[in-house]
Amino acid sequence: MKIFNIKNIALLTFILVLSSCAELDYKVDSGIEIDKPTSVIDEEELNTYDVLKSYAGELALGANANSDNISGNNPLSTLLETNFVEITPETELNPSVIVSNDGIYDFSAIESYFEKANERGFSIYGDALISSTNQNSTYQNSLIAPLTFYTPRLPNFVIPVPLNDGTFANWGVEGNLSVEDYLGNPCIKMVNGASEGDGNATSLQSPEYRVDEGAKFEITFYILSKTVGEGRVVFSGLNENEPELDWMGTGVASPTFTTKQGWNMIQFQVNDFDESGLFSFRVEMGYTPNATYFMNIEGLSLINVNGSVENPDEIFLECEEAQQIGQWMMLETGDETSISGGKYLAGLIDGVTETVHVNTGLPTDEANADAQFIYTFNVRTSGTYYVWLRHRCMAPFGGDDSWYFSIDNNEYYYPNGIENQNSDSWSWSKHFDGNGDAFELEAGEHTIAFKIRESGHYFDKIYITMTVNEPTGLGSAAIAQKEVNLDLTNEDKAKIVRKSMKTWISGALNTCKNEINAWTVVKEPMADFNPQELKTGRNTEQEDGEFYWQDYLGPNYAAEAFIMARDSAKTGDLLFISDYGLEKNLIKCRGLLAYIAYVESQGAIIDGISTQMHLSLSSDKDKIGSMFQLLAESGKMVRISELKVSLDTSEPTAEMLLEQADMYEAVLDMYNDYVPASQQYGISLAGANDANNEKYGLWNSNYNRKPAYAGFANGLSGE
Repeated sequence: MKIFNIKNIALLTFILVLSSCAELDYKVDSGIEIDKPTSVIDEEELNTYDVLKSYAGELALGANANSDNISGNNPLSTLLETNFVEITPETELNPSVIVSNDGIYDFSAIESYFEKANERGFSIYGDALISSTNQNSTYQNSLIAPLTFYTPRLPNFVIPVPLNDGTFANWGVEGNLSVEDYLGNPCIKMVNGASEGDGNATSLQSPEYRVDEGAKFEITFYILSKTVGEGRVVFSGLNENEPELDWMGTGVASPTFTTKQGWNMIQFQVNDFDESGLFSFRVEMGYTPNATYFMNIEGLSLINVNGSVENPDEIFLECEEAQQIGQWMMLETGDETSISGGKYLAGLIDGVTETVHVNTGLPTDEANADAQFIYTFNVRTSGTYYVWLRHRCMAPFGGDDSWYFSIDNNEYYYPNGIENQNSDSWSWSKHFDGNGDAFELEAGEHTIAFKIRESGHYFDKIYITMTVNEPTGLGSAAIAQKEVNLDLTNEDKAKIVRKSMKTWISGALNTCKNEINAWTVVKEPMADFNPQELKTGRNTEQEDGEFYWQDYLGPNYAAEAFIMARDSAKTGDLLFISDYGLEKNLIKCRGLLAYIAYVESQGAIIDGISTQMHLSLSSDKDKIGSMFQLLAESGKMVRISELKVSLDTSEPTAEMLLEQADMYEAVLDMYNDYVPASQQYGISLAGANDANNEKYGLWNSNYNRKPAYAGFANGLSGE
C-alpha cells in the first residue's frame, strides 16, 4: 500500500474535479471503471492508494446503503464491496417499513437486503430498534388513542340504572363482577381467576326483551382489556344460540372474539329469531386466566335497527334525512352550532330563486309537482300532535312567505305570514291543518311532506310533539346522541406501549439474529435544547413517524429496551446506544453518559456507544477530541456512525476539498489517539460518494476518488 502526503495529493488532484473528462475508461484495482482526465495524471496518484478496508485492520469499516446500492453490478455496489466490510440498512430495518398501520409485520424488505448483502460478503449492522423517529406512528398512537363513540340514535332497550347502581336487578352475573369507575366512566369490572375457565365463569346475562315483527337487533359494547383476552356472546331466542359471528367488523366470523390490550368495540347484528318472541344475551369473558376487563355501561346497547327512532312525546326529524327529497337541494355547511347536524334542505325551483305562485289548496302546477320531500316516521302513542318546522326564508319578493305541507298524503296546506322574512335567522313555526287544528295521529307509521310553493326557503328540522313545548335553538335529536370518550390511564398506556416494544424487539431480533451481530438498541434519547434530559414529544406537534416511547414508559424505557433485546439476542451480540451532536455539545455528551449509568443501574447492560458525526469544515476539532476522551472513559466500545464532512456548496473550491480531506483525517487520528484499540468497534460513513448535490463523499458522483479519500485512508492507517 502507498501513503502520500495529503496536501501534495490534494493540490494535484483538485484539477480532477474541475477539469473535463475524456471518453477514456480507466479500471482501478477495485474493479470500478472511472473517467480519467486528459489534462493531468494526478488521479493516478490517488489511485495508487489501496482499497479502504486494507487500512482498517480489525475495525468494522462500513457505510449506510440501501437495497438498490448493493444490487447488481453497478459502480456503487462494486465500490462498496471492494472498500467496506459492513453496511447499515438505510430504511429496510425501520419499523415504518416493517410494521403496517394495523400492526402486521412484514420483514420481506430486510430479508431481501440480507440476500443481497450475503452475495457480496457484507456483514450488517442493525440500526436502530428503538428511536423516536422512523416509527409507524399511526400504529403506535392507535394502540393508546382514546376510543370515541356516540350513543345510539335508536331506542336502547338496555336500562342502565341497575348496572350503574351495582344491583344488577333483572340481570344475571357469574364470577367476580362489580361496578367501578374507570377515568370517571361507570364500568362493569370483570375479573377472572388464575385458572383457565369456561367463558360462563365470568359473565353478564341480560333480561329478556320482546322481539317485534321484522326486528333486527344490533348489540354494541365497549370493553377495556388489561391483557389480550377472549370472549363471546351467547343468546336465547335465536334458532342458533351459539353462532359464529363477525364480532368486530373484520369480515370474518368466529366462535369467539379476541380483545387487544386497551379499548375494544364489539358490535354485531342478529335476526335469526325463533318463534318465542323473546330474546336475551349473555356476555362471557371467563376464558383467559387472570384477565381483567372494564365494560363501559353507557356504551352497552341493544337496538332494533329496523325499529323507529322516536320517543312518544318528542319526535325530532332532520329534514336532510328524509326518505325522498325530490328537487330540494341538500346543502352541507359543517356548521353544527347554528344548523342542526350541519345540513339543511333548500327549496329552490330548478336551483334558482324563481317564484312560483299556486293559490289553491292542493298544488297541481307542473313547475313544482316533484319539488317535495317526504319523511316517514313512527309514533308509538295515539293522540294529538303539533308540528313545528325550523326554517329560514330568503325569498326574492316580500310576499313569498309560504310553502305546502301535508300529513299522511292528505290535503296540502300552506302557512302564510312566516316570521323572519328575508332574514339570516333561523326560527321555529307551528303548523296546523286547514282548520287551524293540530293533527290526530294513530300509533304507527306516518308521513309528512313539504312541497315548494314559493321559492327561497330553507328547512332544517321538524318537531312533532304531543306536548305544548315550544322548541328553541337547534332543538334536540329524537334520542339525543352523546359523544363518549374512553381514554386510558397512564398505567394502562404504559402496559400497552411496553408490550408493543417487546413484540417489536423480539420480532426484529428473532428474524435477523442469524444476519446481524451488532445493534443500536436505543437511538437519540437526549434532548437538543435541554441536553441533560430525555427527548419528549409532549406539548409539541409531532411529525409523521415520530413516537416517543419515553413519554409513556418514563426514563426506564431504554433499560427495558436493552433488557428485552438482550433476552432475544444471541450470546456475544453487541448492543449500542446512539446519539448525534455529541462532538458539538459536550453537555449533551455528558448527559448521555449519565443516562447510560442510570440505565445500567436498572439492570441493563450496554456494550457500546455509537456517535453520529455530522460534521462541517468549521467543526471544532478540540471538542471532537474531548468527546472521544469522554466516551473512552466510559469503558464502552465506541463506534463512529453516519460520518460525513459536509460542504455548504455544490461547487466546492480546491481549498474546501483540501479542508474536507484534512477534517476526515483529523477525526480518524483522534479516534485512534483517544480510544484504545480494545474499545474501537469501527467507523461507518453516512454515504460513500457525493449524491443529490451533497459533497460529503470520499468519491464524487462519477465514483472518482476525491482528496477526502486520501485523508480518510491516512487517518485509518495512522500514517
